Amino acid sequence: MARRISIDEAFRELRPALGPNGAIDEMNKAMQRYDKRVRLFCNRRVVDPDFIRDHLIVKGPGSRSHPDRPPRQTAEIVATRALDKPIEKYIWKMDSDEIAALLPMPELAKPWPTVSGSVNWTPPAILAPATPPLSSEIDRILDDLPQRSVGGRPPKHKWRDIYAEIARRCIDPQTGRLQIPESERKLAQDMLDWCGIKYGKEPAESEMRDAVNTLCAALRPLQK
Repeated sequence: MARRISIDEAFRELRPALGPNGAIDEMNKAMQRYDKRVRLFCNRRVVDPDFIRDHLIVKGPGSRSHPDRPPRQTAEIVATRALDKPIEKYIWKMDSDEIAALLPMPELAKPWPTVSGSVNWTPPAILAPATPPLSSEIDRILDDLPQRSVGGRPPKHKWRDIYAEIARRCIDPQTGRLQIPESERKLAQDMLDWCGIKYGKEPAESEMRDAVNTLCAALRPLQK
């Protein structure tokens, strides 16, 4: 599962392939995009790309904030306009999977020709990870779970789909067996991120923790 990493960790992930300047340029371009190709998190909340363009930039090691100050030792977020608090008072993070997606794809090996000159090897297809199927028993559990409406109003989020995604993350993709993650809190945070990407909005953190705890409790008796 994806994890949140510091700005310097993200820079060091990209530097071997892109070089120091290329890594900083790619981070700045990616996090300013409207499609949130790389999201910037401030104190665990996603920062709007418009705000980033007007107020923030990533600076790399060796750069200076002022000629009289020593050069930076790490990559970090720098404010280009005044913020409510000093920049170091905020916690800045990025998503490890989104940073990894910025790396250039490795070139496929060239096929070996036969004696006659024809190609006898085809590169394997690059497949997305398979989505674990949900059993009919799990489907019935999902149908019985509350859709989290309040006061008779329809729910704001597609909870049936959210429950299904939580259940998929409880299935080991290698064995296909049910395996409840050790950290339900981490699973809830990952699901908040998933909702932010898929729907453009997140449920309340307390709602998601309750949903994860409820579903995991219902699935646990099926775990072998």
